[in-house]
Amino acid sequence: MKKKMEEGLQFLREQKFEEAIEVFTGDLKNHPGDAEIYYNRGNAYYYSADYDRAIEDYTKALEINPRHALAYNNRGNAWAIKCDYDRAIEDFTKSLEIQPKQAWVYNNRAIAWSNKGDAQRALADARKAVGLNPSNTTFQNFLDSLQKKEK
Repeated sequence: MKKKMEEGLQFLREQKFEEAIEVFTGDLKNHPGDAEIYYNRGNAYYYSADYDRAIEDYTKALEINPRHALAYNNRGNAWAIKCDYDRAIEDFTKSLEIQPKQAWVYNNRAIAWSNKGDAQRALADARKAVGLNPSNTTFQNFLDSLQKKEK
């Protein structure tokens, strides 16, 4: 199994998403209860802009492993792309309940709050992201943009 997983991950790194999906799909035939395979195939679907299938695979990964923080985060990103900010925020929140020091998840949730029109919650999460990772210029720039809107 490890060899197939590595092959699929290599295709992901090379941005060969169809090949990655094919490898992970084949691997699921032999290991249908492996959350990581669903998670990684979900990533391949996500990066190929098939957000509905990505959401399906992240959901399956979470049914198998309900403490998979990255699956919650990535499913949240897919929901956000589909402009379903309530579901995105719910998934980012679950991810943070499992792993509370994920700066990028706070930033993702801040973006979702902002897109939803809740400036105060967006600011709070953006500040938390910067506090956890002060050297990340993307987080800082987003916080700065929120603060300028508040003035």
